[in-house]
Amino acid sequence: MSGHDHTQPPTQANPPTPSGQSNNPMGAFLTNAFSYIEQVKVEFVDRPEKYSQFLDIVKEYRELHTQDPTTLTCIYRVVVLFHGHPQLILGYNAFLPCGYSLELEDENTVIINAPGPAA
Repeated sequence: MSGHDHTQPPTQANPPTPSGQSNNPMGAFLTNAFSYIEQVKVEFVDRPEKYSQFLDIVKEYRELHTQDPTTLTCIYRVVVLFHGHPQLILGYNAFLPCGYSLELEDENTVIINAPGPAA
């Protein structure tokens, strides 16, 4: 025996996943966020003003996200901006606060679910 045990892989704090990404939840969130932002940019390559408007909404939300009406306003603005792009509307669910979600009833109707008042 050579003194090396090859039956156990070395342990790591955040072992790589098959795709090479870390199991770090924040790292995965950031990867998904950047991927989604890139998807928005590609979708509106011929309409850069829409991409800029989206970035403005995200920036506004980050600055004011503690106010519930601001959350609903930002969600509504994204839904209006992405009208006709259901994959972007549904993709935005990944970034909504807990208790909020978007559903497509049909191609022209988006349902915005928000948490109700605490009982």
